[in-house]
Amino acid sequence: MLFSRYKTILTLWFAIATLFSTQSKAESGLGVLDTAKLMFNAGKNKVQSFQSDMLLDAGMWRDPKTNLIWMRCSLGQAWSGGVCTGQAKTYSWDEARVAVRKLNRNGGFGGYTDWELPHIEDLVTIRYCSTGFEYGYTADIPTKAGGIKTIPQTCKGGTNGTYQRPTIDQRIFPNTPNTFVESYWSASPIAADDYSAWSLSFYFGYTFNDGNVKRAQQFVRAVRAAQ
Repeated sequence: MLFSRYKTILTLWFAIATLFSTQSKAESGLGVLDTAKLMFNAGKNKVQSFQSDMLLDAGMWRDPKTNLIWMRCSLGQAWSGGVCTGQAKTYSWDEARVAVRKLNRNGGFGGYTDWELPHIEDLVTIRYCSTGFEYGYTADIPTKAGGIKTIPQTCKGGTNGTYQRPTIDQRIFPNTPNTFVESYWSASPIAADDYSAWSLSFYFGYTFNDGNVKRAQQFVRAVRAAQ
């Protein structure tokens, strides 16, 4: 696995903590256990930083706010030389779900075979609005827990805003398509409409909940839960 050295690094840091614990106790009054905890936490932070760097280099990004791991490229693109190359593919909603399952069956990506089409509650977390969000214009999105969450529906200025496009951090997600027409599918259907599903436009930072029909051709960005 990508992080097979995880336990080894933690063990090393714990050993270092033990070696320095006697001196730390004499100099600072800390006990052996307290010193070990401090050193262990420092080692853990370094391991997390090491993991994040490895993920980025492998074409993935762990969001520290949600602990979700995202593919840096859209489906259809390839991760090569630190950028996303090629053209992102578009899919109908049903095709998008099939494409992610096929990705997993064919070996997955980055050593993982549990990628998913993101829930709309997760997809909106990777929006980036350089001018901030339009808080007077909201959408009620479904949550994974079965509830409803009210979020700003678009970037400040709406469709005529002068914000950075696409509305995503391009340092993390390079070469994200910047198109007025296509958006990104979520796995979340519209509750009151069997023919539509939620999607997100990274051109406006806009969440579509009003009839984005499942047969429409949209992009896909896969996600997985961190272990």
